[in-house]
Amino acid sequence: MKFILDFFVRPCHRRFYSRNHPYDFPEKLRDAFYCANAFLVDSVRWYKHTAIEHVYSDLVNEVRRKNPSLPVEEARQTVKDLIDAGDVCSSVLEINCRVKLQDGRKRVVKGYRVQNSSLLSNQTPCIGGLRLLRNEQKHELRGLAILTSQRNACMRIPLLGSHGSILIDPNEFKRDDTKEILQKYTSELYKRNFCGNAIDIFEPDIGTSCEEMEWIANTPNTDTNCIPSSFVIGKPDSFVNSVGNYNEILKDTIAYTLELFLNDEKIMKTIELETGLKNKSFILQGLGKYGYLIGSKLQEEGAICVGIDDNDCFTYYYDGLDIDSAYSHKQKFGTLKDFHFKTKPYHSDSILNEECDLLVLAGKQNGLVYNIADKLQAKVIVEAAYGAITPTSHKILIGTNKLIIPDIVTNGGFAVLSYMEHLKNVDYVEKGEITQRFSDSIKDYYVMVCPREEAKLIVNFSGNIVQYPNDIFPETLSETELIKGIIEGSLNQAVKEVLATAKHYKLGLDFRTAAHCKALLQTYKHIFESQLY
Repeated sequence: MKFILDFFVRPCHRRFYSRNHPYDFPEKLRDAFYCANAFLVDSVRWYKHTAIEHVYSDLVNEVRRKNPSLPVEEARQTVKDLIDAGDVCSSVLEINCRVKLQDGRKRVVKGYRVQNSSLLSNQTPCIGGLRLLRNEQKHELRGLAILTSQRNACMRIPLLGSHGSILIDPNEFKRDDTKEILQKYTSELYKRNFCGNAIDIFEPDIGTSCEEMEWIANTPNTDTNCIPSSFVIGKPDSFVNSVGNYNEILKDTIAYTLELFLNDEKIMKTIELETGLKNKSFILQGLGKYGYLIGSKLQEEGAICVGIDDNDCFTYYYDGLDIDSAYSHKQKFGTLKDFHFKTKPYHSDSILNEECDLLVLAGKQNGLVYNIADKLQAKVIVEAAYGAITPTSHKILIGTNKLIIPDIVTNGGFAVLSYMEHLKNVDYVEKGEITQRFSDSIKDYYVMVCPREEAKLIVNFSGNIVQYPNDIFPETLSETELIKGIIEGSLNQAVKEVLATAKHYKLGLDFRTAAHCKALLQTYKHIFESQLY
């Protein structure tokens, strides 16, 4: 299989540039491994630099291959400078929005927007989530922006990461007040040239959904060169340039990602579990909108929910729980209390240690800490929430032969879906329409993801078997089928490359480090080819 490793590991160059170069792991990040409450940005950098330890020699050798006269120390310094640039969030904006509420009161609401370093790319814009979360810290947003860059690179999406937050609890505001706050926040970003389809694109995140994205897309703007709906992802089905039912496509891609791992016989034999999702028991941490999408899809695929861990209570019942009923109860009463006779009216992480096959972490950052990780009975841990597993927990789980599907892979389908909608926004393509320009844009992306040498690659377009590349986009496909097919094909290739990277660097089941290695190699391949250093 030919992919990104071929760019760095070339037999014809090995004998000239095959020196092993020791990597000096940053001292300031070593504490992140031992601290259960380490800042998210430090945990993310720890994961990233752990991957850099494996690819560092390849990066230095590639710099020397491109510049044969360059001394070794200068080549190392060049790579170090590039690594340092990738750790920086070059643009961090803090704004205070003055808003007038429906009851006449005036409030000042704080918000942030953080963008990962633009030094590593001549590609714009950035892309990343927008959340409504009262206690969000800037260091968390920095970590999320870097993670988003890694996620995109892992999926070969040529956009760096960003992230933003408005420090409110939306449950404490009326619907119209929340709308006013979101639109005021967006207006302030307009003034500072901090948003737009060529600058920074918003994805839904905690506290934001299709409805909130619609409010942002309808924000009044006097700048005729920037159409609000052109930089908003996850717009409702009613918008002409939406991708249709965003949530339905998203949950299908998550299940597809899990199946790519769970149907791998070698991996499942290693962790001593039968292949497939059907009849697998799972515990869900976090019954928010995202957790519900994942849980309901797993249930549709034949998995059995045996436990739900939410903010103020938990339920464990091995005979099975109905996700739809649980979510409806929470929507109606605001809590899972009294949902089931087994529900405990208090929060306890001990439920995560109960018997199950899969543990789905869709609730919060640092949701799995070391004193819980060493007692887990689950053999597969799905990191749906960004940064849900601390570095210490990660090491414990890998050491006990657990399969971790890391955040930047679990959310890979979400990244591709966002990118597809971004291409629609840029090309001004209406819903359901497949123009030649849009078709060419996504074809270019797909050809980049799946090289033409792999002519035998078969992609399942929602039931239609398509031979690539000769019959890549049959005219009979609907827009939804086309987008789902692109996502599935991209995920299929990405997981193959992650597994191959793990094998190449002898990482065993550590697919998180493998995914970060793949992302780093993709990023630096772009830098070297574009001569950005």
